[in-house]
Amino acid sequence: PSDAKKKKAQAKKQAVAKKHGSKPVNKAKPSDVNGKGEEESEVATASKVEMNGHSNGFKRDSDDDFVGSDDEHADRITQLKKEIESMDLTCEKVSSYRSVTGVLSSHVDSRDVQFVGFGITFHGAELLQDCKLDLNNGRRYGLLGPNGCGKSTLLAALANREINVPDHIDIFFLQHEMPPSNMTALECVMDVDVERQRLEAEAAALAEAAAEDDGESHDRLTEVYERLDQLDAATAETKAAELLSGLGFTAMMQRKQVKHFSGGWRMRLSLARALFVRPSMLLLDEPTNH
Repeated sequence: PSDAKKKKAQAKKQAVAKKHGSKPVNKAKPSDVNGKGEEESEVATASKVEMNGHSNGFKRDSDDDFVGSDDEHADRITQLKKEIESMDLTCEKVSSYRSVTGVLSSHVDSRDVQFVGFGITFHGAELLQDCKLDLNNGRRYGLLGPNGCGKSTLLAALANREINVPDHIDIFFLQHEMPPSNMTALECVMDVDVERQRLEAEAAALAEAAAEDDGESHDRLTEVYERLDQLDAATAETKAAELLSGLGFTAMMQRKQVKHFSGGWRMRLSLARALFVRPSMLLLDEPTNH
């Protein structure tokens, strides 16, 4: 190349170096091999590393901080979790925009749940109006309809008991995977203390009603005692382990903490809890996803 092109290329290099805050680097002359040339070469190498570090979004000497970005962005993660929870149809914020009407037409102690005049209004739009809703024990029902017609809203309203569902009808709404926690998979499934307390209180109330020779109360009381026997701590772990094994969990995975499972496996844990609890009413939103 001509002298003009060489000068132009050298000026371009100096402009780039100045832009990135480093000193222009000249090629070492043969006379500087053991002197100034080596020093400038080291400066150029260090400058290049620093520039590359910034171009990739983090400095080379802060790799450890970058890997631990969960701590740095904890506030943002917490905010995102709250935003996701606010989009849940069962949350208080969303349910406040929903109005559900209906009259229980079945016996208060019956295993069947039947409503007349059932309707749902969401954000002022009528999704259901003056319907008859029958959910009979032992039956399976499927909701079919286009997106936005109110299928998930109906399930959320039932799960939230926004209509007068009898207290003895326990409801399990399988909507999301289990949240990460320090519990093992086995402990997660066996976490039924709340249900045990509810059943014991219900058994006491039913025993008083059964004294008045109420047939429905007698039937329900028998079911409650059977369920309390199933929740016996001596057999609960074995049953929980059998359920998890059927869903693909090995013995080692059953002792693994929930927070170490992927979303798909945590969804299986939610399903295992539902199967273990054996609720009177099991609601599945988008069951093909599970």
